[in-house]
Amino acid sequence: MFSLKSLILEQLKISLEKLNLTLGALGATDESILGRGLKQVEDTAEIKYSSAIALQQARFLDQPIPDIASRIQSLLQESNTSRLEKIPEAGSTWIWQEIEIFLVNETWLYFRVKPQGVIAWFHSQTQQWANKFPLEPPESVFLSGRAASWSDALSKHDLFRLQYSHARCCSLLRLGADLGLEWLAESRGAIALWDAQVVLQHPAERALVWHLVHLSDRLALAEWKRARDLTQAAIALSEAFLAFYGAVRIVEAVRHDQRAIAEARLGLVWLTQQILRYLLEMPLASVAPDSL
Repeated sequence: MFSLKSLILEQLKISLEKLNLTLGALGATDESILGRGLKQVEDTAEIKYSSAIALQQARFLDQPIPDIASRIQSLLQESNTSRLEKIPEAGSTWIWQEIEIFLVNETWLYFRVKPQGVIAWFHSQTQQWANKFPLEPPESVFLSGRAASWSDALSKHDLFRLQYSHARCCSLLRLGADLGLEWLAESRGAIALWDAQVVLQHPAERALVWHLVHLSDRLALAEWKRARDLTQAAIALSEAFLAFYGAVRIVEAVRHDQRAIAEARLGLVWLTQQILRYLLEMPLASVAPDSL
């Protein structure tokens, strides 16, 4: 399953290989070390990641940390785009080209996903999730055919909130269909109809995107040590959606001749519904209701 973090990790690894750096002395794989040092910045206004790779490598190299960070930044910016994920029906546009790389305090590498990169990421997600579930849940969460460890990590109240959010997603999608709105072009392979000129500005929209990116990263890279780690991320997504549900209006956007914005918002609703349904039906072995 493709995710933004997996893309950045791949490029970090390629850059390290070019520098002929070795991580074997740490007794862990390259991916696990890089993954621990790459974090999504907790600022829901935009999608950013920070990497401590220069600090990690300082113990192996007889160079100042700022020099290591600068060299890695240069290599990242020169990355061979032929190895990257291509955006469906986006011509020569590549997700990697829509990520800005910069240094903070001459030490930390930062990756900021530009608005067009967010749209490109969203397009890639719609194609993956349109085929129902793009990944299987980890076997470790199942006990005797039931997701016992997950159930223990989730209160009845939290489970209801997840189910309630899923039902609200479904009701919004039904409303959108009644209004004649479209958010996926199924005839073209489930391409999201998020107009490239539409940049969602509302804080609730951006927060929902942030949590969708965060949870898709964790699912793609299996980033959880306990069932509670992922259920907390699921609850955060649910709460972000409910805040979005209460703050933005799809019908009003249509009335104000803002159809493209309404369809982009419905696209976010659809992706939220897909991920919540996966979590409810697969690892939680519960019900994803269409209405409550």
